[in-house]
Amino acid sequence: MNQFKGQTLSWELKNGVVELALHREPCNEIGSSTLAELETFATALERLQGQAHALILHSTLKCGFCAGADLRELYQRAQAMEKQAAARGVRESAAMGETLADLGLMPDLALVSPAARTLETWAAAHLEEAVISALAQTHPLIEVIVVNDGSALEADWALAEIASRHPITVLTQVNRGLGAARNFGISQCRGSFVVPLDADDILEPTFVERALEALRLDPSAAYVTSWSRYIDEDGSPLAAPHVGYQPLGNAAAEVLRNNVAGSAVALMSSELFDRGLAYSEELTSYEDWQLYQRLHDIGRYGLVIPERLLRYRVRPESMSRAIGLPLVGRLAGELQARRREASIRWTSRRD
Repeated sequence: MNQFKGQTLSWELKNGVVELALHREPCNEIGSSTLAELETFATALERLQGQAHALILHSTLKCGFCAGADLRELYQRAQAMEKQAAARGVRESAAMGETLADLGLMPDLALVSPAARTLETWAAAHLEEAVISALAQTHPLIEVIVVNDGSALEADWALAEIASRHPITVLTQVNRGLGAARNFGISQCRGSFVVPLDADDILEPTFVERALEALRLDPSAAYVTSWSRYIDEDGSPLAAPHVGYQPLGNAAAEVLRNNVAGSAVALMSSELFDRGLAYSEELTSYEDWQLYQRLHDIGRYGLVIPERLLRYRVRPESMSRAIGLPLVGRLAGELQARRREASIRWTSRRD
């Protein structure tokens, strides 16, 4: 079946394009008829994936969008409903969520990319490469969030131009640093998983798919990362022996002395951050190392895919080289001090 016409919607596959037309006024609720026909469309769309390369969604009616409802009327109607009808409504609501997820309208993973405070021309080009690599993932249900860390300079219009070319969400905060930008972006994501992605790094197309598969095989893992390949500012791989980074994970005590856990790019459950995990907003570098140490201390360990699924851009003026490497001894000591502080059990004096 390459076409369908129902009471609330219709669709047709033509020349590799699926066109879905809505025939009812848009509102803030989806009725039973619309839900049933959306379920039919979701089933058909799965079968048509090999034939269709684009989806066009539009309404056949010229009308406004209702963003609210009369709560008093809704309450009165709910009170008058029989218990059986109310239970059926709850089941339909749950089915609606499952159907929207099947249609790819609800992302289950967010890639959060903090943009530097000032975007020079080269940085904007690298950021767009990072965005494109995120959108090119073989895993389909993805939202891309870019956090503008408090800059309002003319050069930063490049970020607005990138947003006009790609389906991304741009968030702006007062300049608070890399850790705060990551935390803010993660707090706004809608998915069950998150991948922090630095603005100048590039994901291979299968990174998310492979990481999710590893997490499915070991649900107890706190994060999944991979080996990386070093590239220069132009994107060319560096020659041996500087091929890339082969992390070991955070299970061994070596993570307390050296960052062997992995780069900042790792797939993690959003639930970890909902329960209080966060990047340090005070450190000037190595926020990811501190987070991996924290996971080590609470007995949560990560997985490393022994394949180069990330391209890590090496720049002389990067934050890790300008701040992290020259001060690695001092920053490592600060990390240890924070670990000791976190392990202290504070008590109050009882008079």
